[in-house]
Amino acid sequence: MLHLAGVLGEWKMMNKESWKFMVNTRAGGKLITIKEGLKFEDMVQMVHEDFSIDRLGNELELSYALPESMLREMPKDMPLAFVNNDRKLDSMKLSIFIHESNHAALT
Repeated sequence: MLHLAGVLGEWKMMNKESWKFMVNTRAGGKLITIKEGLKFEDMVQMVHEDFSIDRLGNELELSYALPESMLREMPKDMPLAFVNNDRKLDSMKLSIFIHESNHAALT
Protein backbone atom coordinates (compact mmCIF):
# COMPACT_ATOMS: atom_id res chain seq x y z
CA MET A 1 0.00 0.00 0.00
CA LEU A 2 1.26 3.47 -0.93
CA HIS A 3 0.16 6.88 0.27
CA LEU A 4 0.21 9.92 -2.02
CA ALA A 5 -0.17 13.56 -1.18
CA GLY A 6 -2.45 14.75 -3.98
CA VAL A 7 -3.13 18.35 -4.95
CA LEU A 8 -5.18 20.05 -7.66
CA GLY A 9 -3.59 22.57 -9.95
CA GLU A 10 -2.12 23.23 -13.36
CA TRP A 11 1.30 22.74 -14.93
CA LYS A 12 2.78 25.94 -16.43
CA MET A 13 5.84 26.31 -18.65
CA MET A 14 8.09 28.91 -17.04
CA ASN A 15 10.37 30.99 -19.28
CA LYS A 16 10.16 28.30 -21.98
CA GLU A 17 12.64 26.14 -20.09
CA SER A 18 11.06 24.44 -17.09
CA TRP A 19 7.72 23.31 -15.71
CA LYS A 20 6.15 24.54 -12.49
CA PHE A 21 3.01 23.19 -10.85
CA MET A 22 0.63 25.94 -9.78
CA VAL A 23 -1.33 24.53 -6.83
CA ASN A 24 -5.02 25.31 -6.43
CA THR A 25 -4.80 26.35 -2.77
CA ARG A 26 -8.60 26.53 -2.40
CA ALA A 27 -8.94 22.78 -3.09
CA GLY A 28 -6.47 21.75 -0.40
CA GLY A 29 -4.50 18.54 -0.44
CA LYS A 30 -5.72 14.99 0.03
CA LEU A 31 -4.02 11.83 1.22
CA ILE A 32 -4.65 9.19 -1.43
CA THR A 33 -4.15 5.53 -0.56
CA ILE A 34 -3.11 3.26 -3.43
CA LYS A 35 -3.75 -0.36 -2.63
CA GLU A 36 -2.28 -3.31 -4.49
CA GLY A 37 -4.26 -4.03 -7.65
CA LEU A 38 -5.86 -0.56 -7.86
CA LYS A 39 -6.99 0.09 -11.44
CA PHE A 40 -6.63 3.44 -13.16
CA GLU A 41 -10.37 3.99 -13.56
CA ASP A 42 -10.90 3.26 -9.85
CA MET A 43 -8.23 5.81 -8.93
CA VAL A 44 -9.85 8.44 -11.15
CA GLN A 45 -13.19 7.78 -9.43
CA MET A 46 -11.53 8.01 -6.00
CA VAL A 47 -9.91 11.36 -6.88
CA HIS A 48 -13.21 12.75 -8.18
CA GLU A 49 -14.90 11.74 -4.93
CA ASP A 50 -12.12 12.94 -2.61
CA PHE A 51 -11.93 16.37 -4.25
CA SER A 52 -15.71 16.62 -4.88
CA ILE A 53 -15.22 17.03 -8.62
CA ASP A 54 -18.18 16.35 -10.89
CA ARG A 55 -17.12 13.87 -13.59
CA LEU A 56 -19.35 15.53 -16.19
CA GLY A 57 -17.53 18.38 -17.92
CA ASN A 58 -14.36 18.08 -15.83
CA GLU A 59 -11.46 16.30 -17.46
CA LEU A 60 -9.02 15.03 -14.88
CA GLU A 61 -5.36 14.40 -15.63
CA LEU A 62 -3.11 12.62 -13.17
CA SER A 63 0.58 13.40 -13.29
CA TYR A 64 3.68 13.23 -11.18
CA ALA A 65 7.13 14.76 -11.25
CA LEU A 66 9.93 12.45 -12.22
CA PRO A 67 12.61 11.85 -9.58
CA GLU A 68 15.45 14.38 -9.41
CA SER A 69 17.96 11.67 -10.33
CA MET A 70 16.17 11.14 -13.65
CA LEU A 71 15.54 14.84 -14.31
CA ARG A 72 19.26 15.67 -14.10
CA GLU A 73 19.79 13.65 -17.27
CA MET A 74 16.88 15.20 -19.21
CA PRO A 75 16.25 18.58 -20.84
CA LYS A 76 14.80 21.20 -18.48
CA ASP A 77 11.68 21.50 -20.62
CA MET A 78 10.92 17.76 -20.38
CA PRO A 79 7.18 17.40 -19.82
CA LEU A 80 5.84 15.65 -16.76
CA ALA A 81 4.73 12.04 -16.64
CA PHE A 82 0.98 11.68 -17.09
CA VAL A 83 -0.95 8.68 -15.85
CA ASN A 84 -3.83 7.66 -18.12
CA ASN A 85 -4.06 3.86 -17.97
CA ASP A 86 -3.34 0.87 -15.74
CA ARG A 87 0.19 0.35 -17.08
CA LYS A 88 1.20 3.95 -16.37
CA LEU A 89 -0.38 3.76 -12.93
CA ASP A 90 1.82 0.72 -12.24
CA SER A 91 4.86 2.70 -13.45
CA MET A 92 3.97 5.56 -11.12
CA LYS A 93 3.62 3.15 -8.17
CA LEU A 94 7.01 1.63 -8.97
CA SER A 95 8.62 5.08 -9.22
CA ILE A 96 7.14 6.06 -5.86
CA PHE A 97 8.42 2.86 -4.28
CA ILE A 98 11.94 3.10 -5.73
CA HIS A 99 12.47 6.84 -5.31
CA GLU A 100 10.43 7.31 -2.13
CA SER A 101 8.45 10.13 -3.70
CA ASN A 102 4.87 10.59 -2.67
CA HIS A 103 3.48 13.60 -4.54
CA ALA A 104 0.87 13.46 -7.25
CA ALA A 105 -0.47 16.38 -9.23
CA LEU A 106 -4.06 16.45 -10.35
CA THR A 107 -4.92 18.81 -13.18
